[in-house]
Amino acid sequence: MGESLADRSKGWLFILVGPSGVGKNTIMRDVIGKIAGLRQLPTATTRAARPGESEGQQHYFVTLDQFEQMKSNGDLLESQEVHPGKWYGVPRHQTQQALETGALLIADIDILGAKAVKTAFPANVVTIFIKPPTVEALRARLRERGEADLEDRFQRAEMELSLIGECDHVVVNDILERATQEVADIISRKING
Repeated sequence: MGESLADRSKGWLFILVGPSGVGKNTIMRDVIGKIAGLRQLPTATTRAARPGESEGQQHYFVTLDQFEQMKSNGDLLESQEVHPGKWYGVPRHQTQQALETGALLIADIDILGAKAVKTAFPANVVTIFIKPPTVEALRARLRERGEADLEDRFQRAEMELSLIGECDHVVVNDILERATQEVADIISRKING
């Protein structure tokens, strides 16, 4: 079935899922500032670090060869090529250890990866889909960001939106402050409930 933790009093992992450009990382950063003890679970990626990112905080930045080695060693709970040539994966040992020690974690993981992590830790993972107010608004946001592979991102967004019903919660990011508070409220209810 999976690596479910026997003691539910242990940690939580809240996974924000949704299309590229919908505001997951902004919401995650703001929610971390609102909830004491909540921290980001770093994932492994083959993409280059962006401004403001640091090794071991948001991601473990690895080469494709290193990533392939992690996969073949069973060091990843899941792995996905989210965008052409850009692989992401959730480190197995770090995630399990953090949950076993009662950590409060949040992560931005693609929807297919989130499903795999939830299967591994069903009692400890909560998925929150961040939905754009409209598909047109999402397309405009991606164009505004100057993304190079727009058509790939649009196609992936359609796939992700088709799986929205598989998530535990849905938050529409039409007004950032409201969406952030809604995510913070979901997390607070879970950890205090």
